[in-house]
Amino acid sequence: MVGFENRLKDEDRIKGKIAESLALKGRTVPDAMKLIPDAIRYAFQYQEADYSRHLVEDIALTRERFSDLVRLRSFWRGDQYKGISSVWRHRGTGHLFEMQFHTEISFHAMTVVTERSYARLRSAQTCAREEMELEAFQRKVYSRVPVPPGADAIFGYPDRDDWEIPGRRIPGQDVTYYAIVDDLSSREQPVSVLRRSYRDGGRRDEAFTRDLVWRRSSLLISAERGDLENEFIEVTADEANQIMDRVMRSVRSRPAESPERGRV
Repeated sequence: MVGFENRLKDEDRIKGKIAESLALKGRTVPDAMKLIPDAIRYAFQYQEADYSRHLVEDIALTRERFSDLVRLRSFWRGDQYKGISSVWRHRGTGHLFEMQFHTEISFHAMTVVTERSYARLRSAQTCAREEMELEAFQRKVYSRVPVPPGADAIFGYPDRDDWEIPGRRIPGQDVTYYAIVDDLSSREQPVSVLRRSYRDGGRRDEAFTRDLVWRRSSLLISAERGDLENEFIEVTADEANQIMDRVMRSVRSRPAESPERGRV
């Protein structure tokens, strides 16, 4: 285990996640808190040659002793983050926590080399052109992180044939839409929609919020880098409009909320 002193997520980051969940998904504060999978997070680091064997052993041990596996996804073929991320539910408390599995090189790339670029990507002050430059930097870093032997043979959980690392750029497509799904929604009933636009030499992610407007969002940026709170499913423009219509009907039919509901 490495980075144990940083196992608790920064309080401001947690508040930011809750605020975005309220604005984007219309969640209550308690529900928003329950959805956060990485308020507590642990990282395991293995030698490359033993990576796959030790990872499988530690997953089995965690399942046997105290927790149930909720999700596990491999990002070893990604270009913005490399490693395996997983979400667990503690049997005694019901709380979610995150476990990451790294090699020494991938952990160093995440915590030292790209830490500032990732923070800058999440910042609301980052311009669209700078996002492209930051991603190019991270792509260069992770191109030098080798995939450990056997990592490609580790299947995700739950197993999904169509799952892939979100956010790839589709050639010739300036705008890509994604349905947003979390643990309180479904693929059939997404909680909202996000669009990724390429224009004027830059890139911008925006989500359709409960204010019924598009606002900048870093959710997809986080999902590309191992955050498993949300799943992003590519949809067509027509499907995105259908999701937006359903969100608008839901918001307009909801009774006025008390001020206490959205207070963080």
